[in-house]
Amino acid sequence: MQHWDNYWQKTKTLNSFAEGEQGLGYAGDIARFWQQIFTTLQPNASILDLATGNGGLAVLALQTNDRFVVTATDKANIAPLQLFSRQDASYKYLKKIQFFGNMPSERLTFAAAEFDMVISQFGFEYAEPAATLQQLYRILTPVGKAVALVHHADSFISLDCQVGLAVLPVFTAADGLLAKAQAFAIFCKPLQQFTDLSAQQQQLLKQHSNLLLSAFMATQQLFSGDKLDWFNVMAKDLVPALSNWRCLSEDTITTLVHNLTDFKQRLTDQLAASWNTAQIKHIQKIAEQQGFVVSVATLDSAEGKLCWVFKLAKKVKENNDTGEYINN
Repeated sequence: MQHWDNYWQKTKTLNSFAEGEQGLGYAGDIARFWQQIFTTLQPNASILDLATGNGGLAVLALQTNDRFVVTATDKANIAPLQLFSRQDASYKYLKKIQFFGNMPSERLTFAAAEFDMVISQFGFEYAEPAATLQQLYRILTPVGKAVALVHHADSFISLDCQVGLAVLPVFTAADGLLAKAQAFAIFCKPLQQFTDLSAQQQQLLKQHSNLLLSAFMATQQLFSGDKLDWFNVMAKDLVPALSNWRCLSEDTITTLVHNLTDFKQRLTDQLAASWNTAQIKHIQKIAEQQGFVVSVATLDSAEGKLCWVFKLAKKVKENNDTGEYINN
């Protein structure tokens, strides 16, 4: 979990799309989907955002209707109000949300029938489904419902993550760019004590700098299209670190190594959590056995398949002798 703790505590973003337009809150197809869901609720509905991250979906709920009572949980050690300030547009909404970090979806501590709706944006799928579904049934009101957008194994997001994982080794391998950058930092350290370098020192510095630059450019030229985009994302913190050799340190490169290692683990987790068709059918069966009526669909966007739409509604036993159930 440390890689997720680090991400949520150190990255000023409302969700895991920090590199795109979604970093400051959900927009586009995702936002429109949820806004339509929120309009079906009573004005003072009690909502739980499951696996909230830094509260992106919870904020969207309050932006839609600030009378909602919104609670948000995450297994990670989240603290959104330590990242955002009054100058941020989302701050006034974050202050209204009751956040609970270090709370796995499988072990929610809320009272029975406490919530009118449970929502989750790319979070439900990271938990063990049977235990989580049991918790949702317990905390939802008799007419409560749950809606989750879940990573799809064949979505353009999952396919893009696979591209990212294919590019990462050029940085993190034993002989990768970060190892070369670390060697350059070690070379520069004794030179940083001199105000003026001798001709020999300048020549050696130029040779080492050119070798690293050549390695960087040669590696970059291996990629095009989506892979090049990923390379540039991963290199965005490395380039500034190398731009001033006098300020370059081994610790700086070590931090970059740790950040990319965490990044790799988050991408790996995301792919592992993505549901294929067989998995969602299995989880649908578990939900039905636990007393839910289940609806499954996909949500698409202009870029292609986006995610699964997983909707749950409690079954309510009719007051007759048939023992049949009706859906709310």
